[in-house]
Amino acid sequence: MELRNASVHCYRRFADPSNIRLNENLIAVVGTNEAGKSSFLDALEELNSDEPISEYDATRHKDCQPELSVTFKLDEDDQAKLSSIEGAENISEWTLTKDADGDLTVALDTTLPHNLEPRRNAIKSLENIEGIELLDDRGGRKKRKRRSSRIKKLQEVFRSDEDYLGDDTIETISKLGSDLVEVIKQSDESTEHDNEIIKVGQELKKLAEHEKQCPPHRARELLKQERPQFISFTEEDRQLKNQYDLEKHSGNYPDALENLAELADLDLDELLEAAENGDRPRVYTLTTDATRKLESEFSKSWVQKEVVPVIDIDDTVLHLHTQTQDEHRHSPIEDRSDGLRWFIALLAFLNTKDAGEDPVLLVDEAEQHLSYDAQASLIEVLESQDLANTVIYTTHSAGCLPSDLGRGIRPIIPDEDEEKSNIKNGFWREGEGFSPLMMAMGLSSFAFTVSRNVLIGEGPCECILLPSLIRGATGRTELKYQVAPGLSTADSDDLGDLLSESGRTAFIVDGDEAGNEYEEGLIGRGVDEEQIFSYNAGRDEPLVLEDLVDLEVYVEAVNEELGYWQSDSFHDIGEVLTPDNLPDHGRDNAVQEWCEEQGYAPVQKTTLAQRLADKAGSGEDIVNPARCEILVEIDRQAREYFDIE
Repeated sequence: MELRNASVHCYRRFADPSNIRLNENLIAVVGTNEAGKSSFLDALEELNSDEPISEYDATRHKDCQPELSVTFKLDEDDQAKLSSIEGAENISEWTLTKDADGDLTVALDTTLPHNLEPRRNAIKSLENIEGIELLDDRGGRKKRKRRSSRIKKLQEVFRSDEDYLGDDTIETISKLGSDLVEVIKQSDESTEHDNEIIKVGQELKKLAEHEKQCPPHRARELLKQERPQFISFTEEDRQLKNQYDLEKHSGNYPDALENLAELADLDLDELLEAAENGDRPRVYTLTTDATRKLESEFSKSWVQKEVVPVIDIDDTVLHLHTQTQDEHRHSPIEDRSDGLRWFIALLAFLNTKDAGEDPVLLVDEAEQHLSYDAQASLIEVLESQDLANTVIYTTHSAGCLPSDLGRGIRPIIPDEDEEKSNIKNGFWREGEGFSPLMMAMGLSSFAFTVSRNVLIGEGPCECILLPSLIRGATGRTELKYQVAPGLSTADSDDLGDLLSESGRTAFIVDGDEAGNEYEEGLIGRGVDEEQIFSYNAGRDEPLVLEDLVDLEVYVEAVNEELGYWQSDSFHDIGEVLTPDNLPDHGRDNAVQEWCEEQGYAPVQKTTLAQRLADKAGSGEDIVNPARCEILVEIDRQAREYFDIE
């Protein structure tokens, strides 16, 4: 089951409805301090339970009640679990909503059948027996009164078009059916109405079973039961150290160590006792069995270079090493990357949480206590791991952003005047460009490049759109290199810093005259030609980034941008862009010229790129099929240059 999007309304600072796309494997939530980053993670975690939302979490100074919802997309395994339910094969997405009282409701993206005819027939049956004196005479006064009340109430209930009547109502139907049968069976006298009453009683009992098997209700309940859990991976859970003095921590072991010990089936108290008593054979048995269990568990999951943790103990100090499965070489865990240590801690953590299938991992301040090198390692691991279906994390650091900056960032924008915040689906959605928010994170044009494999484009459009195009052309879910902006604004100092990161920086330029000038300038500053890629890819066409987008999709996006940003002019002028208005290459300049001719203001390149990336993120194919191989070749060159397997 795949997370698609979420909606937050009247929860803490999120006063207005915020609809957030969450269908990427790795999503960074960014924003200034107190903007509401942690609150967004808390809102998602609320959806794990049916506990009421605390009144303190409701938006202050606004007359509304909190409402949270998430939408999931089903996969083949989910469809298989639903296969016994009539019509459930048509469900592709569903939405879970939680209100202030904690009530959870499920909405399906299709209508499942449920035959209401048995209800309608039951109305007639109850009407036929309602006036029979026998039913008013048999049983105690309370029982007669209850019977009469149920007959009247159910006649109204059976007129309902709701697909599910509710557990209590179905129980009432069943009880009335049993009562009608029993009142005749227990009677010493027979009447002309006996058979009719028994028949109605049996009809009601069958109706109760029919209503219990209501397909829409069964589907909703199963999906609710099988939904992915939102699991918070706290700092205590992820801070796995290289050694622990068990005697010092006796009875109160750190969370990360306890998680690993549980995964290894290792009793830390028993190990400590054996160590204190000098029982070396017992210590050896415990640590060896624990390491074997870890090797077994890690063999089931993605592991960097097939490395597994090894547990050893010296006196009462437990040491964590890593061992390569092929060479059986040991090294201290601190010699390994922070990303790998995170992965080890994560695998142990999810095991203890019984996270179920497709968990969504929530991480607050992921960069905490990590250097830029460590952050780069962490992102590499998070983009490659397969333990959690989706990872949503907050960060203040430019070095801790996902590779796809166009689709992997969700900024939270505070409105301090009204003490509220809004979540956006991309940095450039509202046209801020490199906004003050980005600068507050340290996101200058080259801040993305620290300790990463980075492909530098001419401007921000590359970092927004190019990853989506490459992913669409290659079918990759992640690139393992980042596309960053800034070549058009680079100075000598910037380039000097970049080129000192040997083997970690390459450049991508347009195939037009300006791109050729950038390439010549880079070579003049000492950049190796093999570090420079072009959209030309051996062609004579002066191609630019926008030429790699499907023409129909590109034209649609331009018109949507005009309608959004220049609604009055768009309505008054009434001219729309068509594919015939654009040449085979150099679309961007052609669009701006067309806008000027029609009387429109220029279309912002960054917001247009973000709209196209959003379309790709929603599952739309945005790649120009005639130029797909150019994108495949750029990816091949980048992976070869960065030595990515």
